[in-house]
Amino acid sequence: MTTYRLDPAGPHSDEYTRHAADAFTEAVHVLNHATRSPEGVTDPATIHAVLGDLADGIARLDQLLLQLTERLTRLAESGRVGHDSGDPAKAAHAVANATGAIDYARRVMAAPGGNLAAAHNVTASLYLDGGDL
Repeated sequence: MTTYRLDPAGPHSDEYTRHAADAFTEAVHVLNHATRSPEGVTDPATIHAVLGDLADGIARLDQLLLQLTERLTRLAESGRVGHDSGDPAKAAHAVANATGAIDYARRVMAAPGGNLAAAHNVTASLYLDGGDL
């Protein structure tokens, strides 16, 4: 098993990019389990911190999706993107569908990102006031 260090500076490669995306998915999986457990969230400050990180993550995800759209478009314009059918028109159609779906995802993610930022702001004043849960 190869161990990767997540670093914005890279090294950049297709393999590293796929690994980083897999790590993103695994991080969400871990957070799902951690927040289901009473021991994983014992303080409103934890909720505040997680909400802030999630809001930041969605903001960064917008940039990522834009860059993926731009890269796919450039690859298609280079004439190097094919389709399993061998039909160039189907490749162009698939690229258009993919970039349209990504653009739509970017638009609809703006609302959850804003809502998470708002929840992060209002939880800043919360604290745990003694007693058992």
